[in-house]
Amino acid sequence: MLASALAMDKVMSKHVFAQAGIASPAYVALRRGDQVDFTAVTSRLGPKTVVKPANEGSAIGVTISHTPDELPAAVEEAFRYDESVLVEQFVSGVEVTVGIIGNDELRVLPTLEIVPEHEFYDYDSKYIPGMSRHIIPARVSEEARAECQRLSLEAHSALGCRGMSRSDTIVDEAGRIWLLEVNTIPGMTATSLLPDAARADGLEFPALCDLLIELALEARR
Repeated sequence: MLASALAMDKVMSKHVFAQAGIASPAYVALRRGDQVDFTAVTSRLGPKTVVKPANEGSAIGVTISHTPDELPAAVEEAFRYDESVLVEQFVSGVEVTVGIIGNDELRVLPTLEIVPEHEFYDYDSKYIPGMSRHIIPARVSEEARAECQRLSLEAHSALGCRGMSRSDTIVDEAGRIWLLEVNTIPGMTATSLLPDAARADGLEFPALCDLLIELALEARR
């Protein structure tokens, strides 16, 4: 439960990642009612940013602010969904997600590259068939794939996850890997990422569900 709470709170999880030495994009945290110096925010993070509610999932309320002029409206949109907002450095690159299954013995799933039809992996891309492609393994170097898996495993452990998690990373144009966030209750729909990665690792959906139930029962013993 604590791991899920930490992972859902994007500001708190950033602190956990920093303590664990895991690279994550720079950010500024805002609270409703703050007097925001938008010039200072863009000076720190760059002109292009990602703005998101700090405690939401499924890309709800997320906006890419392309210029400093767009930032105030993006922040206002995010505040529609939460009292806390994260403004994050935009990192361009290949988005790679890694699933992890297990309690004490962890199974790291193959890397999965997300290719959305929209500008980013938004709500429609997640839930409407045909709005994103899932490429396994990700089209990055073998070394980068291994590093994505290693960072995801570190993040899973740093948060204290059990049962399963799915970590989202970006491999930038220089080959550096950034951890974006960890999902402790990842999607399990027909268009979701974790089931696809599990299937590529020989674990069909019914068997995946059975295994997750077994892991949950095991954790309660």
